[in-house]
Amino acid sequence: MTPPNRYDLQDSSFINEEIQVFNRKLHKLLKDMHHVSIINMNLHHMNSSGKQKITEITGHNTTNLLTSQNPPVSLKWRS
Repeated sequence: MTPPNRYDLQDSSFINEEIQVFNRKLHKLLKDMHHVSIINMNLHHMNSSGKQKITEITGHNTTNLLTSQNPPVSLKWRS
């Protein structure tokens, strides 16, 4: 999940600008990783309806990852 903007601050505030820079870097870094899904947290408010929307998006993305044709990454265990 990407960190959301601070809605108690202006969009031009230092903190919100840093959040936007971080989100761009995160998207760029994970662009070629097909086994990773990014959930954008660009909701306007984190009230109960916003939290409900986050759970719906997370559930939908999880279902899509589990039903995709991409094979899972298996790790070999060391003894």
